[in-house]
Amino acid sequence: RGMERGMQEGMERGRAEGRAEGRAEGRAEGRAEGRAEGMEKGLQKGRAEGMEKGLQQGMEKGMQEGMERGRAEGEHNKAMSIARQLKLAGMPIEQIASITGLQLDDLKELF
Repeated sequence: RGMERGMQEGMERGRAEGRAEGRAEGRAEGRAEGRAEGMEKGLQKGRAEGMEKGLQQGMEKGMQEGMERGRAEGEHNKAMSIARQLKLAGMPIEQIASITGLQLDDLKELF
């Protein structure tokens, strides 16, 4: 009887230790997998947000540069139009350059 009891207690102790060890390994493995999955999801989300923000900033900068370039071209075209009218009115090229802010080379090409 004592032997049976000893075996019974040994088996119970072995099961308990096995369960405890299994739980500990399972928790450690679960944590590691959870961290890896969380990091991957975090990286993907961060990349997506970064690309979206970068795209938005790029579009805003492009629009700003386009508007500035358009404004400059419009001002230049207006100055050229005024220069033509002044030339037709008989004004010397040097004076037209002074009034319009255009370069003499640009005016010489125009006339």
